[in-house]
Amino acid sequence: MRHQYTTAVIVLLGACLFCGAFADRAMAQRTGPYSGLGISDLNGEGVNRIDKKLLTRYASTLQLDDAQREAAFILHSAYEATGKAIDKQANEVIDSLQEEADATSLKAIIQKMPEITKIARERRDAAARQLLDDLRSLLTKEQEARWPMLERQRRRETKIGPDCGLLGGVSGTGIDLLFLIEGLRSPEAELASVQPELEAYAVEVDRIVRQQQQADIEMTKQMERDYKMGIFDQDAFNAGRRAVRDRGIELRNMNRRYVREVGTKLSDEWRVILEETYQRKAMPVIFKETLTGRGLNAVAKFKDLSAEQRAAIAELRTEYLKRVTPLNA
Repeated sequence: MRHQYTTAVIVLLGACLFCGAFADRAMAQRTGPYSGLGISDLNGEGVNRIDKKLLTRYASTLQLDDAQREAAFILHSAYEATGKAIDKQANEVIDSLQEEADATSLKAIIQKMPEITKIARERRDAAARQLLDDLRSLLTKEQEARWPMLERQRRRETKIGPDCGLLGGVSGTGIDLLFLIEGLRSPEAELASVQPELEAYAVEVDRIVRQQQQADIEMTKQMERDYKMGIFDQDAFNAGRRAVRDRGIELRNMNRRYVREVGTKLSDEWRVILEETYQRKAMPVIFKETLTGRGLNAVAKFKDLSAEQRAAIAELRTEYLKRVTPLNA
């Protein structure tokens, strides 16, 4: 069902895009491993901005040596300078539009915003792709074989990283299990025991991520066409939302399945830690830390504990988590 919009509604829709431009500016100032803009993969539109934390993680994924890491960060400095110049120019254009708002038709200004933000985003994406191409040029033949791992990692960052929200509004979808498990800082022996499962997860989840990226691109194009024509296809919009939710449910179930599979290969202590961390991330309202849990954690931080006391507290905490975690499963 297509709806024909009045001029007032067109202005309202444009205002959303206009406000989005200012949200882009705020987002560009965020910090963290997944800060920036973007919805697609290395070869598409909207590549996420790469900060130093991400570059450090890429260096580990690719197993760069010290000389390669130094070269990579030199390249990153040039990339950051280019990004700042792009943002400055885009902000100047937006500021000039704000100044004109009192003297010019609001509708005319709003109509300019999609093109302005699109150009800035495309320039940022091009800078990110250039950095990645330059990074790839540093690799040896052995390291080149690891590049597909980085490509999958980049795609996950755009859809299921910590800053991506919930896919289709489904709890447990804004989680990259590889990133989560990496953050546990478990012993090398524990990580080595689950590498086959983690590699299988990376490949399987990549299928959902690719599907969502393509859907995002198609939805953006549809919205741009509808905006220009002054219409809104409600049926297509609803179908798109249902498809996103279906992918969210599939991703949630996949995450749960791999948490179970990985857990069977870990020691009891690290299995409990993994399950607890996942549940807390997936459903933070339900799986808040209990008063008993906070007490055990606080006691474990006492500096005057003997080795025997520290071991007894760790054992008590493990047993407590083993019993309490399934209660909300």
